Amino acid sequence: MTDYGLTAIEVPGPRHHKSATFGALLEAPALSCGAIALAPALIEHAITHVWGTAPDYSAGTTLRQFQELVQHRDYPDLYRQALALGGDMDRVPELASDIVRILAADTQLTR
Repeated sequence: MTDYGLTAIEVPGPRHHKSATFGALLEAPALSCGAIALAPALIEHAITHVWGTAPDYSAGTTLRQFQELVQHRDYPDLYRQALALGGDMDRVPELASDIVRILAADTQLTR
């Protein structure tokens, strides 16, 4: 007799991005449980890093407001990048640079 296991994971991020975020999981070339578990924290830390070091983009917002803004607009892309970085917390500045580039390219935020 063969037993088949099924593992359930909670797809992180804003509700309207759930399917795209799940797609990022399915498309990732190589995953580890650690990368899946740490990717959301890597995103949070990178957003916090940008909020604290790039006042041109975060001026006038609380940390929570800024986190919600960035996640609301770009969570699936950030999740895909965090997975590609293996959830490695030493790479927070790298993901933060990507967030700054995303914000700079967003014409609705840089008018």
